[in-house]
Amino acid sequence: MAAFLCVGIVASASAATITAPRIENVNHAAADSAFFTATTTNTPLAASDGWAPIASTQAGAVSTTTTKKSFSIVGDSTAAGNWVDGNGVPAGISLTFDAQFTVGVAPSSPAGSLLTHAASVGNGVGIVQMAGATGELDGNEGLGVSAVTVSNVVFSGSLTDPNFNFTPGTVSGFGTRVLRSSTFLEGSEGLVLTQGADTLGFGTATGTLGSNLIIDNNFGPPPGTATSSIFARQTGPYTLAMTAGTAPLKGIGFGYDVVYEINAVPEPAGLALAALGCLGLAGARSRRR
Repeated sequence: MAAFLCVGIVASASAATITAPRIENVNHAAADSAFFTATTTNTPLAASDGWAPIASTQAGAVSTTTTKKSFSIVGDSTAAGNWVDGNGVPAGISLTFDAQFTVGVAPSSPAGSLLTHAASVGNGVGIVQMAGATGELDGNEGLGVSAVTVSNVVFSGSLTDPNFNFTPGTVSGFGTRVLRSSTFLEGSEGLVLTQGADTLGFGTATGTLGSNLIIDNNFGPPPGTATSSIFARQTGPYTLAMTAGTAPLKGIGFGYDVVYEINAVPEPAGLALAALGCLGLAGARSRRR
């Protein structure tokens, strides 16, 4: 019994839980959209980097849209990068999973509101009160964004590096980290993100977690440039409400974590010493008897 206990302790001593952060951007453009399958004039829209509504969804005709993506990641991370280099999945391992969330008209919007796109299709998502119309987000309108649901998580394959063992984990922590708009003007327009009691203020708006943040036509830095503000992940559900001006929402940038366990394979010399130690413990136990 003592010998088995000793080996168990040695084997588990080098285990490490790896949390590899990942970024995923969800976008609307002139020819492809994560939120609609067709424009207000019924021109088809392609999926956007794998994101597409789960059902036929025409702009200007619906109050909610649920978008989904099936991920397939072939690992390329290594021990040299502490397993968080590359794409965050170890070389030799493949990760597949599904993610989906819903965007809809917030309850604070006028009755009968519908999701649509701007007059220039690629500018982004807006709200209207007339079927088939185009528009942006006005001061009395808002969007509701659900939490992201992750399902069907599967790790497959074998670790390429022979010096380590791999234990599958999960995908967690999906949350919004940046917003994108094609026309938002920080000097005269305002938007508030509200999640529970927490708020983030963009442009002229203030919030409990941040104020006067930037929403540009991108998903964040390169460093040193005046681009969209990165903020702590908001896992949802939350609302986005215009407080001043008019602007469309072009995209939502998410962060999430790939989590798994890596165990170093003990060196042969270490195993031999551990075995001797365990035998010693077993012998001492036997002599005491």
